[in-house]
Amino acid sequence: MSNSLAKVHPELVSEWSERNFPLTPDNITYGSNKRVWWKGSCGHEWQASVKARSKGEGCPICSGARVVEGINDLATVKPKLSLEWSEKNTIKPTEVTAGSHKKVIWKCEHGHEWTDTVKSRTINKTGCPYCSHNKVLAGFNDLASQYPDIAAEWSDRNLPLLPTMVTAFANSKAWWKCRDCGNEWYTPISTRAGGSRCPYCSGYTLLKGFNDLATTHPELAAEWSERNYPLMPDEVNAKSRHNVWWKCKTCGNEWKSVINARVKGTVCPVCADRTVLAGYNDLVTTDRKLLAEWDYEKNSLLPTQVSRKSMKSVWWKCSLGHSWKGKR
Repeated sequence: MSNSLAKVHPELVSEWSERNFPLTPDNITYGSNKRVWWKGSCGHEWQASVKARSKGEGCPICSGARVVEGINDLATVKPKLSLEWSEKNTIKPTEVTAGSHKKVIWKCEHGHEWTDTVKSRTINKTGCPYCSHNKVLAGFNDLASQYPDIAAEWSDRNLPLLPTMVTAFANSKAWWKCRDCGNEWYTPISTRAGGSRCPYCSGYTLLKGFNDLATTHPELAAEWSERNYPLMPDEVNAKSRHNVWWKCKTCGNEWKSVINARVKGTVCPVCADRTVLAGYNDLVTTDRKLLAEWDYEKNSLLPTQVSRKSMKSVWWKCSLGHSWKGKR
């Protein structure tokens, strides 16, 4: 027979079960709809039409198309997972395969119940949506129960959404209203749960009239140099890293310094005697009596270039012509 199963699909001959005798692969066509027994290399036996096998159908037990308790059922293949099988299901974990698309009810160790396919749990490794914070459960993982202090700053602009309706770890953004300053801002819920605070109170976002330099540190704003124009002190805040010009209200000296450094206490370098300003804190101005002993021949500096608090060692020359090196 030229169209026999043995001739057309010799690879299936080895899976022909002895239970079919006296019928053999030599006396049945490869397209026959007759259901016969097969025994795969896996050791499983099953019934299927010759035509189906000729088209590539394999062992239904290995593929999970058919459940056999003790071989490919969920309880056998995934015994730990079957412990989360809810009593509300009308079928047992011994009645479905590990790859089943059937939706069933699951119950985690914390008592949460949800519906999901068997395959999703076994293949995709999904777990309890409440424990993983993918779904909100009031009283367990909602913002109101987990972070009541943060929930207290939930803005009315979010209505009808409430802090009991979102998880504390949600990446969605929401509006917040600071309990201290009353200002509102928009940021992810998870960011707030992670510890972020009001950007205005913390100084990370500028708000004129509230946290700008002119408002919080008027004494520093008074030393803002005109050389910074058009930038004004009400356009920066105390945390700014801008390096700007300042004009000392005492000596009139101008110098550059980072805004945050000034807020932390840095002062005019001339008034602090770290910089010399001729006519104000130079030796000529403060200690004229010492000029007679300044050794102009040996010093590379002039007395107008050092202050009385300078740590530099310089040359001095007394009235008797003796020369020595030392500090003032």
